[in-house]
Amino acid sequence: MSVPGSQDSRALRPQHIALIGLVVVVVGGGSLLLSAESGRLMEGAIEWHEESPLRAVVQLLCLNFQFATDPPGEVKNYLLGLGSGLAILILSVTLLMRGRRDDLQDDSDTASVSGSTSDPPYLAEMDQERPAVHVAPLVASQVLLGLYLLWSFASSRWSTDPGLAVGGSILLAIQVLWAFGLGCGLNPAAAKIGSSVLIGIAALTAIIAVWYYHDRNPVLRAMFPFGNPNFLAACLIPGVVLGLTFIGEKLFNRNRSGRLRRIGLITLVVGAVAVCLWAFRLADSRGPGVGLVFGLLAVLFFVLRGRWKTVPVVLVLAATVVGWIYLSAAADASSPTGRDATLRFRMYAWKYAWSMFQEKPFVGHGQGGFVLHGDFHVIQDVLQDPLVFGARIAHAHNEWLEVMADLGSVGIVLMVASLLLAVRAGMLALVGLPSRRDRWALIGLMGALIGLCVEETFGVGLRVSGVPVLFFTVLGLTWAASAGGRSNLVARLCAGPGRRAAAGLVGVVIALSTLAIVQKDWRAARNSYLADERMREGEFDQAIELAGLSTARLNPQRALTHLFRLGEVHLLAARQVQERALDREHRALSKEPPDRRLLELAGQDLQLSEAYCMEGSHQLKELVSRCQGFINQGRLEYAINLTQARNVEALTRIRAALTLKRTDGDDRGSPPADSAPFIKYAADAIRRELLRQPFNPWVALDYVRVAGRDLSLPEIIDLLARPLRHQRMPREFVELLSTLASNPQFDPAFGVLVEEARKVLTGASSTEETDKGVGEWAPERLRLAAAISFMRGDYEAAARTLQLAVKGYESLAATAPLGAASAYVELADCLFFDQPTDPTPAIENTERAIAIAPHSREGRELRRAAKQRMVDYYLAAAQEDLAGQTLQDLAERNLADDVVRRRLALRYRQLCESLYLRANARGSAKLAEEMLSALRRWIQRSIELDPDDMIAHRLASELAVHAGDARAAADHLHKALEMGLAVEDARPFLQWAKEMMPDSQELDHLRRSLSPAGAPADVKE
Repeated sequence: MSVPGSQDSRALRPQHIALIGLVVVVVGGGSLLLSAESGRLMEGAIEWHEESPLRAVVQLLCLNFQFATDPPGEVKNYLLGLGSGLAILILSVTLLMRGRRDDLQDDSDTASVSGSTSDPPYLAEMDQERPAVHVAPLVASQVLLGLYLLWSFASSRWSTDPGLAVGGSILLAIQVLWAFGLGCGLNPAAAKIGSSVLIGIAALTAIIAVWYYHDRNPVLRAMFPFGNPNFLAACLIPGVVLGLTFIGEKLFNRNRSGRLRRIGLITLVVGAVAVCLWAFRLADSRGPGVGLVFGLLAVLFFVLRGRWKTVPVVLVLAATVVGWIYLSAAADASSPTGRDATLRFRMYAWKYAWSMFQEKPFVGHGQGGFVLHGDFHVIQDVLQDPLVFGARIAHAHNEWLEVMADLGSVGIVLMVASLLLAVRAGMLALVGLPSRRDRWALIGLMGALIGLCVEETFGVGLRVSGVPVLFFTVLGLTWAASAGGRSNLVARLCAGPGRRAAAGLVGVVIALSTLAIVQKDWRAARNSYLADERMREGEFDQAIELAGLSTARLNPQRALTHLFRLGEVHLLAARQVQERALDREHRALSKEPPDRRLLELAGQDLQLSEAYCMEGSHQLKELVSRCQGFINQGRLEYAINLTQARNVEALTRIRAALTLKRTDGDDRGSPPADSAPFIKYAADAIRRELLRQPFNPWVALDYVRVAGRDLSLPEIIDLLARPLRHQRMPREFVELLSTLASNPQFDPAFGVLVEEARKVLTGASSTEETDKGVGEWAPERLRLAAAISFMRGDYEAAARTLQLAVKGYESLAATAPLGAASAYVELADCLFFDQPTDPTPAIENTERAIAIAPHSREGRELRRAAKQRMVDYYLAAAQEDLAGQTLQDLAERNLADDVVRRRLALRYRQLCESLYLRANARGSAKLAEEMLSALRRWIQRSIELDPDDMIAHRLASELAVHAGDARAAADHLHKALEMGLAVEDARPFLQWAKEMMPDSQELDHLRRSLSPAGAPADVKE
């Protein structure tokens, strides 16, 4: 009987060639392609060079930006789904064609189930002694993986969200079908070719990753074209392992013929492995690094014989012990790169997954259970370790723990047993494979499979995109390479023409269904991106329709995210319509009598806005019913309720105007009673969100804004202070403090809070006397106090306050580096504005901030902002060369000397403007002599570097008036007029200059020349 996988192990048939072509397309596309949009820059990205060849490559890999999705890796899963459907279709058609052919053939023309006509004599003798020893593990591995898939579908019966569980199971089925298609449709020779394809694709991926890193984004770890360094490194593991086994095959080949060809191939593959390792190093991912080590140790184990096998076993045990020691030490140690937080993040996720497994140890919570419930556990730890929980924990970051949480003991046993039996089948097949090349390929595939399994102990790749393509490809090729000319699961189930025909028809149905489902999932991914486009264009109804279609995702995490996004789209539509209504109301009421037609249209808009809010609230309730702890759901509910409150207020005003009972402007400012419930609901919602995000400054700000009347001043200050432990000071905080400080009762009450914080940091108060809030957030309270002093122009008081705050941060620099660095930056600003002629203290404090800022995204942003300020400090310190070098460092590419000069000129001028305006704001009628001298020196240098700067000449003229230098004032103003300064702008200045220097003949002459009676020929009015 002839079935896929039971033919001559060296013969390549049409279905093999077709499947190998699919491997090229699916793995190549899964590794290289992205469905990204044009113009989106990653953090730290450098602007494209003109005619950059990399730009053309990126545009090609991003499908010319014509099929954008969010996230941009969805095309990888799409190709895997198409590959799965086509692989099963090829396998099914092969079965149907052979079933028809075998009906016309004699039984003597077919091979037996247990062996093939191509098996060598010694292998046939082995089959007679142990007829199923090689076949049983392979078939058992495939059967157990099928049972694992069925168990996943069955878990929808006890899942809290059956729909999500079914979707996740279908997604898993698509991935498993790809492995089945390759494992049952290829023979060892084809698997060998497939492994060579993986080496080439990995090398090409690595080349592009390295190129992109050095030419486009050297700030972040290498991640293109995956968007995540962990995924990139994980997908390079098969290329490295298979490349090394390919080299081993060629080196140990005793055949002397074709030596030059062999040397050429070795050189080529060595280069491929080298570039893969280069990209692997730039990705700098610890989990894939462990996976690669274990994969190589597995290769060593399979290669060695006898007692030598104990060497890799001992090394594995030693590596495990060392890894455990490292995890234990690194979890409690701070890291200058912030990697300690990511490690603790994983350990928390592992703890939550284990806790969920203990809750339901046998059946688990259902497929996608961790996605639904995992993040809910964060509330118990977020106050103790806030740096870890800035984002939602959507996955356990350990595939096997997440399987345990989702599918319990049954699921993890089925999955692990299937993988172990796949390796066992490969080990047994090594004895019987007649070709040395096939044995080396099988060793490489088993090593790669083990490496990926170990890597997934620390990763989430199998739940996202990119990594599933490589994992299930390697698994399928391992099955195919282990068949050795014997039957696989399909061969066992289709041991006759009738069975083959039935299986072929079932396979065709499954294949077509898979293709249809994959296409629907891809459309849903596209609809999410298109919905955002329609929102930007103001097409609300289309955006809502597309956002609704985007929720039909297979991936549970994507389905929840898009459901949340649907609620956001309704909110955005409600706000847009509300803004239009308020504009119409304003225009209607600005007329006398009010425009009734505009008021009626505004009322219709407000009713439409309310309808959008109601539907958005409905979608949010559906999300919360599925996933109670979904992050930011409280913020969305808060925003919807505030929008509804404003709708009620506006409708009340409009109805009053239409019935000619409109209140006056003062009464309009007080909210009507009907809006109070919505405001209360908004406050309750944002209060709940504070439990999940207590260190989020925007959540704290929203809560203070909506519930401030019900909060005491100490409560408000602590709510604002707490996020500053790990954040920069948002501008909105300063604006809110300014509003609070306008109350006459604010200063005395706030002064008491500041004094308490001072006592804590100076040690003047005992631990027993210190309130917990004061003791915890004392440095942050002082930062708030310094912000108020700075806002009022009292830079000296702000500097004194921050000098005490940074002392408190010295003990927090390791655990709160961003907050500490921010305090130093704020102190540097205060010191500079207090004494701008002595910038040395500002430089020293900024250097300290740059040194301790973390290497997170927020830390890099702060470091860049600090360097921008350093340019001003260097200029004030007459260190223009350092200022120019800093500008070069901040630039996206090398700047020409003339560009640097112009930028330095601009910074000189902006420095003068800033200090001069602040001096005027403080009510200085006359600038201090030292300050005035410095300002004139800097503005003169600005003009020397860029003589054509009109604004610089205008400012130089004003400073010259302060210095009593009438000639310089007239000269600079005349040059500014020549450069285009409007005469209307010059006349008020000349009037002021006349008052400052009434005896100046030069300014009098210039003022007369600008009179309407006659202006200079070169000055156009």
